[in-house]
Amino acid sequence: PAIARRCLDAGAFVAIVHPDWYGLTPEDADSIPGAHAVEIYNYGSDLENDRGYGWTLADNLHARGRRVGVIAADDAHLHYRDCFGGWIMVKAEHNEPEPLLAALHAGHYYASQGPVIHDVSIGADTLEINCSPARAIMALGRGSRSECELGEGLTRATLPLELLRPGGYVRVVVADAQGRRAWTNPVWW
Repeated sequence: PAIARRCLDAGAFVAIVHPDWYGLTPEDADSIPGAHAVEIYNYGSDLENDRGYGWTLADNLHARGRRVGVIAADDAHLHYRDCFGGWIMVKAEHNEPEPLLAALHAGHYYASQGPVIHDVSIGADTLEINCSPARAIMALGRGSRSECELGEGLTRATLPLELLRPGGYVRVVVADAQGRRAWTNPVWW
């Protein structure tokens, strides 16, 4: 927590990394109150010991009202082929440190293992997602609240929001035919 505080004070983007690998709890995450994101996928940890996901922690924090984004990384140490399995896609003005950092702080990014999310639009009653070809396009809310469209080669879905709004937020998951996923940050009502 002290190192995270120093990083936050310096203006860094701070993420709670590979929480399943460490066995982190929501109370552990509370010790870093300024963290911007939770690493919900770590390719290296997934390959090495099947502890590469962090959605349980992220969803628990979201359900408690903590507004953190989500990231993915390959965390390549290059001891074996542990690269190019997870990353974030950042929407920034330029591919330079300052605009990238500003975009991260603003939440203008999503996490991916490969699928591309082109656009997410929220209307009064629906959520519209445009993406690379997928077999599932999901909108997930608090607890078990979800909407989904399944098919082959889906590139667009319009999902109702009625069941999701009471939970306070929605996040999108796109899964391709190989089982790879892309995840948006939660959008809060």
